[in-house]
Amino acid sequence: MDEFYENLAWETYLLWKDDETSEYWHDLDENHSNYGQSQRKSISRDGYVNEYSFAVGLNFNHKLYIGASIGLLDVNFKESYELLEWDKQNKIDYFNEMQFNSHLETTGTGYNGKIGIIYKPINALRLGASLHTPTFYNLHDFFRTSMYANVADENGEMGNFEAKSRYSDYDYDLETPLKATLSAAYVIGKKGLISVDYEYADYGSASLRRGGNGYNFVNENNEIAEAYRGVGNLRIGGEFMATSNISLRAGFENYPSPYNTNAFGANQPNADSKLNVYAAGFGYRTGGFFFDVAYRYSVQNSFDLMYPEPPTDFYNMPEMVEFNSTKNNVMFTLGFKF
Repeated sequence: MDEFYENLAWETYLLWKDDETSEYWHDLDENHSNYGQSQRKSISRDGYVNEYSFAVGLNFNHKLYIGASIGLLDVNFKESYELLEWDKQNKIDYFNEMQFNSHLETTGTGYNGKIGIIYKPINALRLGASLHTPTFYNLHDFFRTSMYANVADENGEMGNFEAKSRYSDYDYDLETPLKATLSAAYVIGKKGLISVDYEYADYGSASLRRGGNGYNFVNENNEIAEAYRGVGNLRIGGEFMATSNISLRAGFENYPSPYNTNAFGANQPNADSKLNVYAAGFGYRTGGFFFDVAYRYSVQNSFDLMYPEPPTDFYNMPEMVEFNSTKNNVMFTLGFKF
């Protein structure tokens, strides 16, 4: 039994073993007639990726600009989820409720490189292209699970039982996809500008490498290549100078789903899970002082399972849960130029 999953169920009397047949069983009957517990899954994620860049640039007669940079990254990510099930309808003998908790913390460092070019065929038009190398991460995972249950023990007496896995530590490398960008901007007199960026990345080329125990991730990398695809991300923005001091801005971003339509012999529900971002803001400039405000409204639909797909056909496939996510962000910038 997996010490992070099934073994916890064993230690909390959610899983039993028939000594005569050496088969494991539980208090749900084989026809699932008493299977009707309520379920709730809560997920919490937070973290950051800090990037420190060292850049150089060249200017050729204000017509051609070339730049390059090296980035050093610092990563910290935490994810916790809680799966709670309880017998609201009082249909399951010897069972009241159970809770499974999982906690993952990832830390590490990385590096990448970027090179870009901007060309001005005429003063009002700017054409650009850039290439971002893969980011090469060295990561460390800290992982732990726990389970709580209010069930009957071997004597049929109801009680509270708790089990925790050991702390698991693991080191590995991650290589993200290479990215290429084409851009254009047109300056409309002294009143404003319009810009368009198109970025391409093949997410199926991401790979895991050099596991801490010598593991080579061949199967996992094959699954990444089958599940993910290359997509083009589109960003459009505009700025209008309302006065000599005040500028109005608006933008739109479209990020298609990186999932293939079909993978592993089945349709992927998240193949249409695109992210759209709508933005608006304004800026104020006077002398060396500047102040900017931006509002971003993000919309995305996605699907997820309450728990992993069962390994056998004995259990019904869990229904996909649809998430309709919206985010509202307001950003402020205040500065002085000397």
